[in-house]
Amino acid sequence: MSYLLHIDTATEVCSVCLTKDHELCAIRESNESYAHSRLITLFIEACIKEAGIQYADLDGVCVSKGPGSYTGLRVGVSAAKGICYALDIPLISVDTLTSLALAGYSNLCEEALYCPMIDARRMEVYTGLYDVNGEPLMHNQAMILDEYSFDSLFNVGEKIVFCGNGSSKYKGIANRHHSQFIEIQNSAKHLIPLGFKKFTSNLTEDINLFEPEYIKAPNITKSTKNQLNTV
Repeated sequence: MSYLLHIDTATEVCSVCLTKDHELCAIRESNESYAHSRLITLFIEACIKEAGIQYADLDGVCVSKGPGSYTGLRVGVSAAKGICYALDIPLISVDTLTSLALAGYSNLCEEALYCPMIDARRMEVYTGLYDVNGEPLMHNQAMILDEYSFDSLFNVGEKIVFCGNGSSKYKGIANRHHSQFIEIQNSAKHLIPLGFKKFTSNLTEDINLFEPEYIKAPNITKSTKNQLNTV
């Protein structure tokens, strides 16, 4: 019997759940904007209390590694690392897009390609393409969407299921018979199958070296407030 804590803060959703083996014991979620750093510790404590265990009973922490929000990922990974350091337990990471694609298949149970999309601002998304087993058919990437983005697949009759908080961008411009859109957002519960499999296979991360998968550098604007005018 193993207790795993699962954390997903890759998007606007702050989500934490706790499992006994692969059975869900407790979950806390919120899509309140800019609240990850305030809620993450509260959610972790609430899940542990609801499950009736102590921190010392945890056997590992599974975290959504990205891609996604730079700030959100930092909050989740930092919390996961802190617990793993303190308790000397393993850190497990799950690709955010893979977990979302498998959640899409679990929802529909239909043969298709699954294309999760995470909002990356404007018409850009973080995306990948997966088969029903979660095997990647396209590298995770930042993609600027247009109406022709998936023509090569649609033209050979492939059905593609789109999901995630970035999929609405493509839905607004897509006009394809073989496309389907489903309302599935990020959640820590989507990490459970892959997280438990990696834990039992001892596929863990080096806590000192692990970093989230950002794909691209964060968009940081330097403040010009109080800067001297040297012209």
